[in-house]
Amino acid sequence: MANYVKILPRDMKSKGFSYKEGINTDIIPWDENSKMGLHFCDFKYFPLFLHHGELIADVKVLKNNPKIKTEYGYKSHRIEIINIRPISTLDIWKDIEFCMHAVSLNGDSIKYVKKQTEDMANIAIKNNPYSLFYINQKIINTSMCIEAVKQEGLTLAFVPDKLKNNIIVQIAVGNNQYAEQYINSNKAVCELLNEI
Repeated sequence: MANYVKILPRDMKSKGFSYKEGINTDIIPWDENSKMGLHFCDFKYFPLFLHHGELIADVKVLKNNPKIKTEYGYKSHRIEIINIRPISTLDIWKDIEFCMHAVSLNGDSIKYVKKQTEDMANIAIKNNPYSLFYINQKIINTSMCIEAVKQEGLTLAFVPDKLKNNIIVQIAVGNNQYAEQYINSNKAVCELLNEI
């Protein structure tokens, strides 16, 4: 397993720079005090950067190139990118301990987890209520849905119809009036909406 990795979009372009497999040199002159540079992170922290893309690449820092610690990782002027692959294909998504760590960093990590657990789902939802969208329908329950809509009413869109009840709808719409667009045609739920 690589020590350092970079998350990339499918087109391999990030913040105006086109990455390629092999050696990459930043087109902007190096300044260790600026926010610019080629950024990467320790493997264990890559879930923080899932919003950057669907690919993961191993990173080698080249000799005679500084590796500067940043708030969430590192940056350098030249890095080597190797072993580019889809994030979803990593075997690490089978490791329960890593998956618990990943969802605690970024709730959306749960979409890659091969065997989701209720504990994992609860952590993911507390971290990011929108991760409710990725929870396996076999483990989703009422308390998860309540937690999600308490944080963000619009997550009512991801609550399965069979779990939408008066309490969940009331919390969701009370949190965000626009959540009412996600109420199903269940008569009791619609009556509740008229009372709100």
